[in-house]
Amino acid sequence: MSLLAERAPRAPSGGGLGRLFLHLFGFLFLVFIGLSVLTNLLVAPVVVAPCASGQPCGAPPTVPAVIRETAWRSSRYGFSLEYPASGVKVSQQTPSGVVLTVDVTGKNGSLTVQGSGAGTTPAEAISDQVGRLSGVSQLAGDTNAAHELLGAGVGYLAGSGRTYVGDVTSPQGSQPVSIASEAASNGRVTVVATVVGATSDSG
Repeated sequence: MSLLAERAPRAPSGGGLGRLFLHLFGFLFLVFIGLSVLTNLLVAPVVVAPCASGQPCGAPPTVPAVIRETAWRSSRYGFSLEYPASGVKVSQQTPSGVVLTVDVTGKNGSLTVQGSGAGTTPAEAISDQVGRLSGVSQLAGDTNAAHELLGAGVGYLAGSGRTYVGDVTSPQGSQPVSIASEAASNGRVTVVATVVGATSDSG
C-alpha cells in the first residue's frame, strides 16, 4: 500500500474543526515570529569596531573643493598649495618654497612654506625655518598652554608643531608677534609651514 494513498474522507466533527483552528493559529504564529526575526536581521544596525587609542581611525574628513583659489607648486619637491588671491599675495618664492603675505581688514601677517629632503626631520625643519625668519627678534618659546598645537601636521600627515613669541620691526615700530610652525614628512619630502602674526590685545 502506498504511503501517499489518499485517506477516505471522514465526516467533519467539532473536535476536528477545533484542531484545524489550533494548527492554523500555530502556523500563523510561527510565520509571524519568523517575519519578526527576519525584519530584525535586515534592519539591525552595523556594529563598528571602536578605534584603537592613538591610532588613525578612518578616512580624514572631506569638504567641497574651494573655488577661485590660486595654486602654487614647488618645482623642486612637487608639493603644492592653494590660497585666496583676494587677500593673500606671494611676496617671495624659490623652487623649494614660498612666502605669502596676508592683509585682512587691516590685520597683516605672513605664511612661509618650505620643502626639504626627507633627511630633514619635521622638528629640524621647524627649528631651521623659525631661526631664519626675517625681522623677528626676542624669539622665545610660547609657554602659554592655551597656544599649544594639538595634532600638528601638514597635508593630513601627522608631524611636529611649536609656538613662539617675539618682536618684529615695522615702519610703525616694534610690535609683539605670535608664531606657529608645523611640519610633516611623507618619506620623500619634508614640508614646514610657519605663520607669523601680530599678537592681539587680548593675547
